Formats: sequence, structure tokens, C-alpha cells
Amino acid sequence: MLLDSSPEPDAAAALIEELGGRTAALAEARRHTATARAALAGVALAAGAAAEPRCLLDFLVRRDL
Repeated sequence: MLLDSSPEPDAAAALIEELGGRTAALAEARRHTATARAALAGVALAAGAAAEPRCLLDFLVRRDL
């Protein structure tokens, strides 16, 4: 069973990358942030209050993990 083994973290990360896990996770994150942006656009907020969550969304999706 995969979870019973003790692979090195680097090997596990490489396997996830090779199988497209990072790409799939980023695509899902982008879909969620697009939904959040649409929700923010539909709410009457002060400019600063709306900018802060948008900035956070950008950081969460674009940061280099």
C-alpha cells in the first residue's frame, strides 16, 4: 500500500509533479479564485476592502511553492 511505504519527500513530490498533480491543483485553484472574484464583483464594497481579498487571491495562486 502506498501510504505504508516511507518514500523520501522529494521522491513523492517528483512523482506528483510527473503525474500532473501540481498542474491539476493549480487549475482547480484558478477556478476557485475566478468564482471568488465573481462573487466579490457582485458585492458593494469599498475599494480598499475589495482590493485586499483580490490581492490575497493573486498571492495564493501565483506564489512559487
